[in-house]
Amino acid sequence: MPDKTSFLTFLTHSLSASGAIIALFALDAVYIGAWERTFLWLGLALIIDGIDGPIARWVGVKNRSRFSGARIDLIVDYLNYVFVPAIAFIKLAFLPFVPSLVLASFMLLSALFHFSDTMSKSEDHSFLGFPAIWNVVVFYLIIFQPSALLTFTIISLFAALTFLPLRWSHPFRNRRFRSLTLIATMAGAMAALWILNVGFPAPAPAARIILAVAAFYGLILVILNATIWRDVRGIDEL
Repeated sequence: MPDKTSFLTFLTHSLSASGAIIALFALDAVYIGAWERTFLWLGLALIIDGIDGPIARWVGVKNRSRFSGARIDLIVDYLNYVFVPAIAFIKLAFLPFVPSLVLASFMLLSALFHFSDTMSKSEDHSFLGFPAIWNVVVFYLIIFQPSALLTFTIISLFAALTFLPLRWSHPFRNRRFRSLTLIATMAGAMAALWILNVGFPAPAPAARIILAVAAFYGLILVILNATIWRDVRGIDEL
């Protein structure tokens, strides 16, 4: 008979795997143009991705099952962070169909390299290279509506940054300025929910400002990691 730990392991894997069903619901919303619903589903996937790791460590699922929670997590993340946003990008028609298809291909291919990178995490839990958060990128494109040229540049740049070993701080495991990073992350999440509640296009300037500041803060951390914080050894919270 399976013991309590085996049952908890199964439930933990099932929580992670539920992200595949969420991706299906999000994709259905994409095809009917229900963009608020699309990003609500993708937001739920983000929440599950944020909690399933700590739950798995608490339960102690490693080596307790023939099924790999890490593999489930990678597959589900690729669906919700990359595949669904790439389809959404094409359907939103920021650019004509052919350029949109090319840029969506950039997203899919660069993300494959990120997810298959055996050295994608640094000692301080940062991501090495752009962490394939195309769900966030496409959301920002909807909010700020950049020109076609700027859109092409943004997608191409982030795809290229996948292959550069710059450290992108994890929003919850960043050890430098941890409290400030958490505040910026939560403020950005609240602003996104505010916009989704009101509906696209975003009519609330304050929410747009909060999102812009949160993104700017994240990029500043990348620059600091590449310059004055290049040595990741002996990191203490500041």
